[in-house]
Amino acid sequence: MEDSKVISKFNMYANQKGFKKDKECIERFWYKYPDQFIKNLKETAISKHTPEEVVSKFYEWVKKSVPEGEECYFISDNPAFDAGILRTFSPSVDLMYVFGAYRDVVDVSMWYLGVTGCYMGVSALKASSKKMALAELNRRRANFVSIEKKQQKEGERESKKRVLESKGKEPLEMPVFDVKHTHDAVEDAEVIARYWAFFQREFKAVTEPQPALLD
Repeated sequence: MEDSKVISKFNMYANQKGFKKDKECIERFWYKYPDQFIKNLKETAISKHTPEEVVSKFYEWVKKSVPEGEECYFISDNPAFDAGILRTFSPSVDLMYVFGAYRDVVDVSMWYLGVTGCYMGVSALKASSKKMALAELNRRRANFVSIEKKQQKEGERESKKRVLESKGKEPLEMPVFDVKHTHDAVEDAEVIARYWAFFQREFKAVTEPQPALLD
């Protein structure tokens, strides 16, 4: 997260033989992205793997890729769908405990809206959630004051002196990455992860505990 480095990628298609295509999903979503839709149809048609096999391989990849000792989460821009796929085709695996401790699947859009003070039930704002989070981040940067504690010895007595520094930080712009949101599953996952790392890192820098200015 500190440097937004991609550790590993997973890309595997499942054969959809025997499954019915959701007409409403195709009309509402995939007609807008015909090239990627055609690619998906071709890849799933030639795949020799069942959905169960792909999900099993995915979990193997997760366990192999997660850095030891790191606190990790699943993040998604559509957790109802993504978590639903994992649970449907691997019912024996408890998704919430894949990383050893209970971890929910994080909806990144709701997190972005949450830091702005918006509440649940504002799905109409989902498309603007990153822009709203950036505005809130820059508001906090402008008001941030870092406080350094220094100790000075006066004979046998020790007193604490607080020094106020850095009254405000310059605003940030939305980062631009070399990978784009193309509706290719792997590329989209990387874009989501890179934005998540950026906002986690920058919000952490301006939400450190602020001690009282007076003792």
